[in-house]
Amino acid sequence: MNWYESKRSENAINSLLITWKEFSEMFLKCFLLESVRDARAYEFERLVQGDLTITEYELEFTWLSKYVGYMVQIEERKIKRFVLGLNSYLSKAIGAHEFKIYSVVVDHVWLLRHES
Repeated sequence: MNWYESKRSENAINSLLITWKEFSEMFLKCFLLESVRDARAYEFERLVQGDLTITEYELEFTWLSKYVGYMVQIEERKIKRFVLGLNSYLSKAIGAHEFKIYSVVVDHVWLLRHES
């Protein structure tokens, strides 16, 4: 029996359904060294837009965020962290608004970037 089958049968026995997020977290814990997860978390915590385009920054942010579920579980925290890493002129423009949905923030950044 492989890892996936054992987890599936374990949950079936306990009558539990798991979400994709829960599955992803279990998978990462099982198959990715803690030192690698820690390194990705460190990268996420220090991620800034710098010379990256909005698309590149958002892709990197999304990719690294899977290693730091504890930092992005709450939508407002995720938004704050994303805005914090933007270049200052975008961060200041976005900071004037109060967003509740991450994708809306990303869309707004796109609009700001393409208007300037």
